[in-house]
Amino acid sequence: MYQYNYRLFDRYDRTVVTLVIFGDDSAKWQPHQFERELWDCKVQFEFPSVKLRDYNVQELEQSTNPFAVVVLAHLYTKATQHEPITRYDLKWRLTRMLYERGYAKAKILSLYRYIDWLMALPAELEQKLDEQVIEYEETQTMPYVTSAERFGFERGHKAGLEEARQIWLQQELQTTRDNVLDVLQIRFGELPPLLVSTIKFLPDVTLLRQLLKKAVLVSSVAEFEVAVAEGVKPLVERVTTH
Repeated sequence: MYQYNYRLFDRYDRTVVTLVIFGDDSAKWQPHQFERELWDCKVQFEFPSVKLRDYNVQELEQSTNPFAVVVLAHLYTKATQHEPITRYDLKWRLTRMLYERGYAKAKILSLYRYIDWLMALPAELEQKLDEQVIEYEETQTMPYVTSAERFGFERGHKAGLEEARQIWLQQELQTTRDNVLDVLQIRFGELPPLLVSTIKFLPDVTLLRQLLKKAVLVSSVAEFEVAVAEGVKPLVERVTTH
């Protein structure tokens, strides 16, 4: 966080505010400062932080603040890691909540995309939820989530649903690629052209998510390039074997 702060200041010449959001389950771990000292030279970096686990679920469910929905999705996801039926019920509750709070269409779509990505369900439950949302939207005459903006097809057509999933995957691939490169450029500046080209054409979103974490944690571009090589190797082996 200290590196992000001073690199952003150095690049844009603007005062940067750093806010840390902890999404882990630890009740005790919540650092609020970073210090570095050598001889008589000392740097002390302090920042405000929040712990998502400390939020009260009932208060969040009553709040009209859109950020409450984001926190609820996080808490619900962690609480239902091995409980798909419970997750289905909570995902439906959150989806319905978007409409009941009277948010604008654009905000509903934005929040639903986040909920849909975070609270992933088995295929049969996803289909059941889609049908439930369609039925709800028809009664409310508000076709937002299941409109062409999400699916890109006429509702009810399975082929269209699959096509929409592929579009969704391509969007996620591109977004994750961009995020990896943005983090690396902010941390290390100009990147080797071969590395940029490799990231831009990686076809595996799971690998890209792993590399995004690596981009945050590595201490050098060279270390990141090793991580890329290790991640790409199984993909190459799969292609050559088939």
